[in-house]
Amino acid sequence: MPKDADPKTGPAHVAIIMDGNGRWAKARGMPRAVGHERGVEALRRTVEGAQDIGLKNLTVYSFSTENCSKAVFASDLLATVCVWMKSWFH
Repeated sequence: MPKDADPKTGPAHVAIIMDGNGRWAKARGMPRAVGHERGVEALRRTVEGAQDIGLKNLTVYSFSTENCSKAVFASDLLATVCVWMKSWFH
C-alpha cells in the first residue's frame, strides 16, 4: 500500500465485471484463450492489490448466461479460469 494511502477513506466494496478479454485478444491477432489468460492475470494483480490496501469486499462477476450459450470450448475455458481463481485462496 502506498505510504500516503488511507484505507479508511477508500471504498468498502468494489465490484468488477470481467468482459471483453476474448475480444481484446482477437483484436490483437491472438487466440481468445490468450485474452482469458491475460484477464486472469489482471484479476490476480487486482485481488492482491485489494488485499494490500485492506479492501474488505471485492465482488467479481466473470461468468454470464451469455457465456453458457457459447461453444463448449469457451465454456470449458471459462470454467477452468474459475478453478484457477479458486486455487489462489487455498
